[in-house]
Amino acid sequence: MQRKFMFIHQIDHQIDNGITEAILNTIDEGILLVSNEGIIKGCNRQALEIIKLSSDQVLGKSYKDEMWIATTEELMPISSEQFPIATSIKSGSPVKNFVMGLKVDKVSIWINVNTHILEIKNERFILASFYDISEPIRARRSLQMLTNQLIEKDKQLLIDQKFTNAFHYASIGIALVTDTGLFVDVNNSLCQMLGYSKEELLSLNFQSLTHPGDLEIDLDFVRKMLNNELDTYQMEKRYYHKNGSIIWVLLSVSMVRDPYSPMFISQIVNISEHKKLIDDLNSNNIILGRTSGELQRRVNQLSEFNQIVAHNLRGAAGNIISLLGLMKDSRDEQERMMYFPYLEQSSKALMDILNNLIKLLHVRLNNEPVNQEMLNINKSIDQCIYQLYQEIHSSKAMIRMDLQVLHVKYNKAYLDSIIYNLLSNAIKYAKRDTAPIILISTYKKDGACYLDVADNGMGIDLDRFGDQLYKANKNFHKTKNSHGFGLYILKNQLDAMNSEITVESALGKGTKFTVRL
Repeated sequence: MQRKFMFIHQIDHQIDNGITEAILNTIDEGILLVSNEGIIKGCNRQALEIIKLSSDQVLGKSYKDEMWIATTEELMPISSEQFPIATSIKSGSPVKNFVMGLKVDKVSIWINVNTHILEIKNERFILASFYDISEPIRARRSLQMLTNQLIEKDKQLLIDQKFTNAFHYASIGIALVTDTGLFVDVNNSLCQMLGYSKEELLSLNFQSLTHPGDLEIDLDFVRKMLNNELDTYQMEKRYYHKNGSIIWVLLSVSMVRDPYSPMFISQIVNISEHKKLIDDLNSNNIILGRTSGELQRRVNQLSEFNQIVAHNLRGAAGNIISLLGLMKDSRDEQERMMYFPYLEQSSKALMDILNNLIKLLHVRLNNEPVNQEMLNINKSIDQCIYQLYQEIHSSKAMIRMDLQVLHVKYNKAYLDSIIYNLLSNAIKYAKRDTAPIILISTYKKDGACYLDVADNGMGIDLDRFGDQLYKANKNFHKTKNSHGFGLYILKNQLDAMNSEITVESALGKGTKFTVRL
């Protein structure tokens, strides 16, 4: 059976396989990753082991496939539209602790299912985790059958010798209790369960052995039975062992209604291990929820990194391609040599951007503080101008600078990206047949450093688009090579640095962005 986690590459090709596999293989539950269309996109090895199928039998299948036959604990059929995955797809909300019987390829199991919602690259997935609870379910069903049988026969058993054998040799604890709670008779199993001898228990009542947190509920059931409001009752409760430890039991009680001497028949099953298993599984669910959140955070960071790389490297790489094209088309050797300094600078800028982004990705993935250093703003502007050489040259843009502040403490990758995005947008959204005039200013105000980038371009209708300005995939002008990610990336970077941005703009009158660094 394949031991690798089966959907590492379906989440994101850039996620470190080792990290993801290490996280998910600490979890004992089976995990399925299901698309919003209901197709199983991935699973881990625990899932395949629990349902006894191979990855080929699971991956690519729909949860609606006829191979999935499910029932409730009462053995009522469950349709695919009632599955926890279907519920989460319809409601967009997680489902907790859904118990269902599952029959797949002649293998019958009981599972407890939890679902979680994942948003990956603007696409919704359902992460379904489940674990095998077949043993406690079958034990509970067997106990229920035994309880029902005993309740139906308890009156006859009291006068039948067979009851004596069933009472004394039963594997579960059985006690005869008066209406005041005194033990009249107990079997050996109950004595072993509670750590008392038979003589000791017969001198006690059930109230003295019951945990205070459960006593009032138990007594209320007793009162209802004595008032003929109930024929039987069942509850989970805690008893004190003789050594002081707490034992969880499943208590089933029926009653012999003698008008002179009413008697309770109590059947007691030790479920301490079962309760511990449930507590452990709930703890694992909490860990899984945290792990899912951490995985989502890393996926979001990788997605953001992909967008930054695609957006910020496009200009530098495009500039190099344009310069190479000009060199190739030029027949004048002197003119060709003129392009070499620009090509060298653009190549260096490309490597600087990539190296800074890789360092930044490491910081974000490890949840470390973003590195800051004293930076020369003029140097960052010059680097961006080199990256945008072809756009500046083609548009005949005029760039003016009024730098009253030359140095600022900031993250280099973020500062370069902010300047690049604002400058490239000022060129990209210039008015037709009008050369861009761009003013870059820095100054101090109220102890803070500010960066302004103002242009004479097309401007933005803020009344119409003001609330969408920094969202992904939003374009406010039909312009070639406009992907709608520049301001979205810029806003995320500013938020990471606790910086702020404001804008002044009007259609046909240009735009001014102001950034508090």
